[in-house]
Amino acid sequence: MALTIFTGKSGGTTVTFNSVDLLGWRKITIDEKGKPLPTPVDITDSGDSTYTFVDDPLGGKTSPSASVSVEGFLSVTDKKDGIVGWLQFAPGDVHDLIVVTAALGDKYTLASAALKTFNTGAEVAGIVPYTATFTHSTSAGAWSTAV
Repeated sequence: MALTIFTGKSGGTTVTFNSVDLLGWRKITIDEKGKPLPTPVDITDSGDSTYTFVDDPLGGKTSPSASVSVEGFLSVTDKKDGIVGWLQFAPGDVHDLIVVTAALGDKYTLASAALKTFNTGAEVAGIVPYTATFTHSTSAGAWSTAV
């Protein structure tokens, strides 16, 4: 299980959904829940002098999953004109979500991520805050360093 957070100060970091740059982000939280380790099963025989355990052959009891939360700001003009990539997607859309951190040389890919929520707040001084959540119920995503 891993929790990774990038902020707007993470220079060179980009977020794309269906190859569209998602601009205006300030914080990205990646919560990966890998498949848990198998539970040890006691197979000690009555005549054994020590306990013997093996991993449960059925493995862990849940599937890996991932949730990615993106928070940021849009300008009122961008929101009204619909020119920002975010506005072409609706909750339920499923595409690849990619986070590339050029400074660290890492790339996180959550294939077939579903846009679960996209919420905007009230405008303040020409800025509209937003929060978007992407999920995948059977994959924790994949990291690579070939950036």
